This record gives sequence, C-alpha cells and structure tokens, in this order.
Amino acid sequence: MTVSMHTRVFLVGLSGSGKSTVGQRVAKSLSWNFVDTDRQIVARSGMTIANMFKTLGEKHFRKLERNILLETLEVERTIVATGGGMMVYSDNEKEMLENGLVVYLKATPHKCANNLLRSQHHEKRPLIGQDRNTESALNLLLNKRKASYERAHFILDVEHLNLSGMTTALTNLIESDSG
Repeated sequence: MTVSMHTRVFLVGLSGSGKSTVGQRVAKSLSWNFVDTDRQIVARSGMTIANMFKTLGEKHFRKLERNILLETLEVERTIVATGGGMMVYSDNEKEMLENGLVVYLKATPHKCANNLLRSQHHEKRPLIGQDRNTESALNLLLNKRKASYERAHFILDVEHLNLSGMTTALTNLIESDSG
C-alpha cells in the first residue's frame, strides 16, 4: 500500500456530507488515526454543541475547535473530520492547507439534509436547525463557505456516491497523493 506524502488529511464540507462516517472508515482501512473535531469538543466539554452555542456562544465553540485543530497538527497519519465551519474561521484554513491534504467532500445541501435526517447520530446542529428548513439553512451556509471549501487541495464530488463509493474514492485519493 502506498502511503501519502501528506501525513494529515482534513475533510471539509457541509454537515451531512459524510466527513465523519467516511473519515472513520478510511482511517481504519489505512491504519491511521481518526479525529472528529465536533466529537472531541463534546467529549471534552461534556456539552452538546447546540447547548454550547446556546449557553457559551459560538465564539467559545470556535476557540475550542481551533485548539483541537492545532493539536491535530502534532499527530501524523491522521484523518480529521472537521466541523462544517472550521475552515472559514480564524487562520484555520491556512493551517490546514499548509499542514495536510485538504479534501472537500462536495455534496448538495439536499443530499446533506437527507443524510442528516437519516443519521444515527442525529443531533441538533446549532447553525442548521432540526426541521424541514434544514436544506434551506445548508444552502445559506454553503453560500458563505463555498469559497473556502473550494480552496481545498482536492474537491471530491460525492453527490452520487454511496458510502462504499465515497470510502473507495477517498482511500484512492490519499494513496495516490504524491504531494
């Protein structure tokens, strides 16, 4: 098996694009570490992200998110599933682009909304909502974040891929990466 020259892979994209699910599967298949930044924040704070936004604010959340990102820069052979907005805050985009392979999992807000509704880990997403407005909220977020997402090293269009196809495509991308 070929090993990527990049020792870190950052997955970016909208909530529901598959970053956590696919990232975990690919990391396991490559025997790499896996970090889900949102899950790390929940584990460390003991709060849901929705509750954190409500009680401590987005600024506090973004500070914790940034700290976790900086920690991942110390660990090699790691796939990082980032929160949907991580790339657009602070100097996160710069850190990610300079210290790893950034892959945008590109999917429409419609597909992401459907994935979120079917998710086993369905949790309130503070910037999205929980009802039929999910797709509209994702459209608004995509309009704000699209430019950052598209500066990723690679754009992996996952719109018409199932989980197996996404896993294969991402694994192949990482294995074929020659810098």
